[in-house]
This record gives sequence, C-alpha cells and structure tokens, in this order.
Amino acid sequence: MKWHGDIDVRLKIKTLRVGGVEQEEDVDLGTVPAEYTASSIKGLLRKAAKRVSNSLGIKGFDREIFGDADSEGRIQIIVKSTPKSEKEKRYGVKIDPSTSSVKSGHLFSYNFLTLDELCFTLRPLLGFKKDEAEFLFYALNYLRYETLGGFGSRGIGLIEDVEICEDFLKFLGVKK
Repeated sequence: MKWHGDIDVRLKIKTLRVGGVEQEEDVDLGTVPAEYTASSIKGLLRKAAKRVSNSLGIKGFDREIFGDADSEGRIQIIVKSTPKSEKEKRYGVKIDPSTSSVKSGHLFSYNFLTLDELCFTLRPLLGFKKDEAEFLFYALNYLRYETLGGFGSRGIGLIEDVEICEDFLKFLGVKK
C-alpha cells in the first residue's frame, strides 16, 4: 500500500525572513514573499529528516526522499498563498569580531514578514511506501520549534506548531 496524494501542512509561524534579490530603496536586506519559500521549506525539512534518520538509526530515507548531489528527490513543495502577510522593517548592527564593538556605518535595515500561518503542500512524485510515509511524518513533526529562514536568533521564523492533513494521518493510523 502506497501514499500517492498531496500532504497539506500548516505551520503556525508569526514572522518570516527569507532573503532574496528583491530590493527596496530604504532597506538593506530585503525579503521574498512567503509564496517563494519552497526551497527554504524543503531545506529545513531535509535537515529534520537527517535528524530523524540519525535518531532512529534509519539510513537512506532522507536521501531517497529529498535527493542529494547525485539524484533528485521524490517530493515537490508547493507554497500556498498566505491570508495575511505584511512587511515590517527593523534595524540591526554588525559587530566587528576583532574589536567586539560596532564600527561606524555598520547600521543596517532588514525586512521580515508578519503572518499567522504558512501553508504548503508536499507532493510525492512517485508515492511513498508506508515506512517512508511514517519517516516523513516524523520529519514534519521535527519542524516544531525550528526556525525557517534567517534571523532566527532574533526570534524571526520560529515554527510554533505543525498541522498535517487528516487523510495522511489516517493512512498512517495516527489519531489527532
């Protein structure tokens, strides 16, 4: 028995900053809209899968599902539009490591997004056997309390909760 359907996931996340080429005149470090964060989500999910793999002693699933330098993965991430997403601006300072102080001209500004949630669909390209689907379920749950995007040390991008669609949970025999 294989899982071939989409897996809808909702991340409860209040702020997000994924850097990109989108520049604004009065901001030094711009951010991309939430809809363009699929590769960041896939990277974070790949990292979570490696942690699950190491924790459970399961070798190979992370490379099979997400791919590596020699092979493509078996999933596609599709970010859905977010209901509320507004840009905000903050300022930071760059600390000179040699003096442990701020040099003149090291003030910078950056954008981040405020939102209530980030929803995406995980689409299996070839389907998942039951043990692969379980592995992916564990990896998705490892996302809780991770940070997505940059500036995590400033409290941006913290994933507070992960909700996975009921159909996938039923397939796995997981009760909500």
